[in-house]
Amino acid sequence: MKTLIFAFVGASLLTSPLLPAQGTGAADNSPKCSVAISAKKSEVTLGKAIVLTIKTTNISDETIELSFGHRGDMPDAFQFEILDENGQPVKKNGHRFVTLPNGEVVEAPATLAGSRRIGAMAPGETWELQAIITEEYDFDHPGSYSIRACLPARNATSTHAAFPRVCSDPATITVLATKQ
Repeated sequence: MKTLIFAFVGASLLTSPLLPAQGTGAADNSPKCSVAISAKKSEVTLGKAIVLTIKTTNISDETIELSFGHRGDMPDAFQFEILDENGQPVKKNGHRFVTLPNGEVVEAPATLAGSRRIGAMAPGETWELQAIITEEYDFDHPGSYSIRACLPARNATSTHAAFPRVCSDPATITVLATKQ
């Protein structure tokens, strides 16, 4: 199996299958790919980088197209769901984001240098990407955080099959207080 590797960080992997969208004419509801995440460290000190590895594997018997580019230190194809120990979503307010007086959060700059590449993933192929999640999310207090990486839904086109949103199982990261 070929593997496109951008970074390797070890830990156990958590997975979830990508299924074909309902109503696309596909009679087969078998998974198309899986998403798994792992953390370089399960415990980090407040203010330090949280590094994740995201593995996407094509578990179908057909070639699928996915993005594997980056915007800064974050892969452009994924959305993240991050909850703190109280079940509250973590603000998308890392140092790249600004909260306006009206409460709207905007990215600054609006466009980051990076690569936006689409690739054809053959059956059985795995791609591995690194994400420094603290580039976009504000882990502002010590505690336990649950993180999931999700591929957003994609509508069918004349050349691409539709995919529903698929997420990894959650990884848990503990943010420790800084030492005085």
